[in-house]
Amino acid sequence: MKPALKNILEGALLAAGEPLSVERLRSLFSEEEKPSQKMVQQALQALCEDYQDRGFELIELASC
Repeated sequence: MKPALKNILEGALLAAGEPLSVERLRSLFSEEEKPSQKMVQQALQALCEDYQDRGFELIELASC
């Protein structure tokens, strides 16, 4: 996984102010650079692990 992917997803999630689906996150990228669904999910899992010792957490919603 590219560290840049994780940084982009983190920025998008923090700026959005609302839940974002994996597909919505993927749509932030051009067709040439669009990560796979699996890559996005892996990056989100890595963010969850990064946030374990912080004052906030990333949670998955069933509706997204």
